[in-house]
Amino acid sequence: RIKGIANSVTDLIKGQDRFTDIHLGLIINYALEEIRFTTYWERLAEPTIEINLPRNLPLVHANSHRLQGVFVNLIKNAYDAMKGKAEKHIIIKGEDDPENPSLIRIYFQDSGCGMDEETAKHAFDFKFTTKGDHGTGIGLAYCKDTIEAHGGTISVKTEPGKGAMFVFTLKKGKPYGVGGDKYEKNV
Repeated sequence: RIKGIANSVTDLIKGQDRFTDIHLGLIINYALEEIRFTTYWERLAEPTIEINLPRNLPLVHANSHRLQGVFVNLIKNAYDAMKGKAEKHIIIKGEDDPENPSLIRIYFQDSGCGMDEETAKHAFDFKFTTKGDHGTGIGLAYCKDTIEAHGGTISVKTEPGKGAMFVFTLKKGKPYGVGGDKYEKNV
């Protein structure tokens, strides 16, 4: 992960990103592994995490390290939003985007406290936080910047007391076996 962060910073300085075609499930699993090795893991073990990715879901064209950071931020925020809730669930679902055949749509839903309309309106603003001294206001801004750098969009649907659902899109990679694409070894 440290290598990935260093590569992302280097790429940003050079004005380039390393994109490859990769399976979304790998990125999500690496994000869960990263969470496991942080102080969040003991607390994160409480919620159920359901990952629903169809077998035939195409690869995504992505910078795996940056996209992994999106899932890490969403998982951490979901856990914080579920603090004190008896039922803690995270659902991650992927599908072909019904509105654009060149995109994949991802749904990230939690059973947390949700947000009111004003909070949701500013959720992706840089330095906006509802966590007081415990938050930086960088996580969701990072998610938005990363998804947009990948040619996608991100939004949130939420209500107080009913959790939040983040919906974002990513570009599809080439179909399996086309162009000799290989999985990146240093994911």
